[in-house]
Amino acid sequence: MLTEEKIKKNALKFNETGIAVGVINNKLLDLLGVEFITAPCTTTTALHGAYDGGLIQHILKVTKYAIEINNLLPEAKQVNKESIIRVCLIHQIGKSNMYAEQKSQWHKDNRGEMYKFNEEVLNLNTAERSVFYALKSGIELTEDELNIIALSTNKQ
Repeated sequence: MLTEEKIKKNALKFNETGIAVGVINNKLLDLLGVEFITAPCTTTTALHGAYDGGLIQHILKVTKYAIEINNLLPEAKQVNKESIIRVCLIHQIGKSNMYAEQKSQWHKDNRGEMYKFNEEVLNLNTAERSVFYALKSGIELTEDELNIIALSTNKQ
């Protein structure tokens, strides 16, 4: 679980970093809605991030680790840091409204299902939805960035 303060701090870092590399703008933030700030990363406690703010926390951790791994590579194999950040920040924004709160206490207590899939959103996998949101908001991605998002995101 994250404190309200940590959720806000993570959201600010996500926004500032995304604006700096050109993948976050007001149109995208409006599309994602304020719910994005508290969105979970997954549905169940058996997986990572099934709590308020879990999605942005996950995205920030992935970004940090991707940069660290890139820095360990020989210089000739390293990828442009800004492109890594762009891909990492966009790669799972499609989960923004993908989950809804689980109302069944039995499912929470017995299965650890804190959220369920939101049946009201268009049926796209995470990568497709993430790219759709970015492109719809006027975010330009390179072909390589689009490909990496498609390859690196689980097919939920």
